[in-house]
Amino acid sequence: MREGRRVAIKVLYQDIDAEEGNKLVDSMTSGVQEISFPAAAIKAARQVLQESNDLMPASERLFQQWHVGLLERWE
Repeated sequence: MREGRRVAIKVLYQDIDAEEGNKLVDSMTSGVQEISFPAAAIKAARQVLQESNDLMPASERLFQQWHVGLLERWE
């Protein structure tokens, strides 16, 4: 594990089904862009987001209907 200061980005995320995801991609006013990743990469990112959410104060874990997580930022 890395010690010291770490730079992260805050990510707002939701668990949605494929149908809802397709609606977001098809919407002309949506800021959503379809990107394909291997299932293992999605699983790993989801795990990191959920674990970081668990470490946050309870009052900061949700923003409206979105879960809040952190991902380490590449520099």
